[in-house]
Amino acid sequence: MLAATLMFALLLGVRGRASHPKTRHEFAQLMAGISYTNETLLDYFFPVKPPQQPPDVQQTWWVQTPKCKRSQTCWCVHVTGSRDKTVNPNPRSCEVTKGSSLMTRQMGLGACHKAWGSRRNCSCTTGAGEPCLSSNMNPGTIVSNIALAREGGVKHIIEEGREGGLTALLYWLHGFKVTSIEYSPIDEVSTALREMAPGVVQLDGDGRQLVPELVQNMSRREAAQTMIFFDGEKRTFAYDTFAKVKDRVAFAAFDDSNAEFQRFMSTKGEIWWQVATEPLYDPMVKRMKESRTRLSKAGLRGSKDILGDLGQQFFTYGDSLFTFGGGWGQGGVHDHVHRARLEVARRASA
Repeated sequence: MLAATLMFALLLGVRGRASHPKTRHEFAQLMAGISYTNETLLDYFFPVKPPQQPPDVQQTWWVQTPKCKRSQTCWCVHVTGSRDKTVNPNPRSCEVTKGSSLMTRQMGLGACHKAWGSRRNCSCTTGAGEPCLSSNMNPGTIVSNIALAREGGVKHIIEEGREGGLTALLYWLHGFKVTSIEYSPIDEVSTALREMAPGVVQLDGDGRQLVPELVQNMSRREAAQTMIFFDGEKRTFAYDTFAKVKDRVAFAAFDDSNAEFQRFMSTKGEIWWQVATEPLYDPMVKRMKESRTRLSKAGLRGSKDILGDLGQQFFTYGDSLFTFGGGWGQGGVHDHVHRARLEVARRASA
């Protein structure tokens, strides 16, 4: 098995066009071959010697930006505006859930007093009025997405679901054009992205409408250099949107997948790969475990809540599912050497 994987990885380096795996095992081999070959990328997300203070995301991956803090007075549902009730006591709208099935559950905007849990207080990461970016996506998933995007010649990432906003910044720092869509924008996130990543295009609205519009207005080559990360719409509803643009884009990722969604994708004839479900992903899981241990022992200044979040992200090894679109391999020769903005920042601060 290992010899076959290494041979597959070697072949990746000599061909000039992205291959299209025909089976799930071939997809797993592809991900194994491309996820561990870029040392600069791995060093950013899994530094061998983490700093003694919370890292600056311009230099090293971290769960949040400096002005974020932990609040115990947050809305328990997604709201428009700040999640901190002391800053945003009367949100313009709240997300409400329609239906109980994880596969077919719909989200909509409604009056906050009708939203589940709206009268309770919850804990959250927030800027409490100050610019703040955060994420609960584990670093292995982000590495996998960047690696596959580079392999397929993707230059543009459409993020359907922005929430904490940190992933939009990370993709932008690593050299991608980013369009970030959010149904219920968080004020502190929108402000932080404007300040820290002015090139990120922020669109507020319904991804079911905005994603097809964006892709249909692209040339075929532009669409083939685009991937979509569905982190707002979930499962079958996200797939319905993907189906409208599938023939044009390179690939898509669906966050919060589950076994039922895996079966659904198989019935659709999709060749898919999910983070942390294949033995070939074990080296990435090992990196996450080792990195968490180093970060936990580094004496980082901050609350236990931050390290608690870090632990959750590392040990929820991933439920993002990836599948190909008709544009895979059609956007031109793939480029393994993106000129990442973070490299420019690193040299400037050296």
